[in-house]
Amino acid sequence: MRTRLSAKGQIVVPSEVRRANQWLPGTEFEVETRGGALVLTPVALVKPTTMDEVFGSLRYDGPALSIEEMDEGVARSFRRRQS
Repeated sequence: MRTRLSAKGQIVVPSEVRRANQWLPGTEFEVETRGGALVLTPVALVKPTTMDEVFGSLRYDGPALSIEEMDEGVARSFRRRQS
């Protein structure tokens, strides 16, 4: 697999390499040279998480709530955001 340096100093990373590494437009890299080789290391950004991944990680010191009370709290929050 080959690529070419442009007159502006840009290199195109082949699409199969981008796909294999899940590099999307806007991905930032640290650039260094090692023994004549160019090494690109993606900068670790905070990755999006799901509710399942964070469920239970926040401390709650209040009284226990019923499912109905929690549902109503979520509904109230949703209504506030809609107005």
